[in-house]
Amino acid sequence: MKKKLHSLKTVSQMVLDTELAKLRDLTEQLAAKSDEISALRQAGRDRVDGLSHGSGDDLAFVTGQDQRYGKWLEARIREINTDIANLAAAREHQLALTRRAFGRTSALDQLAKKAHKP
Repeated sequence: MKKKLHSLKTVSQMVLDTELAKLRDLTEQLAAKSDEISALRQAGRDRVDGLSHGSGDDLAFVTGQDQRYGKWLEARIREINTDIANLAAAREHQLALTRRAFGRTSALDQLAKKAHKP
């Protein structure tokens, strides 16, 4: 019985480690998408600041395409926000799986402690 319990604990820990790794990956992807939005917004602000200071090196402005650039920027941010929403939903699902794996591991640990008592 103790050997089977030990085997179950080992498998349970492996499952938990896998679920935690998936959760960490989704969390990192979310952070990267948020950083991408921040960088795009900062680039837009920098562009406006450059134009207000008379900088003539903005190719979109010089060629008359600044409105298209602004529309592209907003569309790209919307796309990334959609990605963030999808990743957040996937992360919530993964969080539930990770909690379940943690519960199983914890329960097996408690059973193992009881099995070791005389």
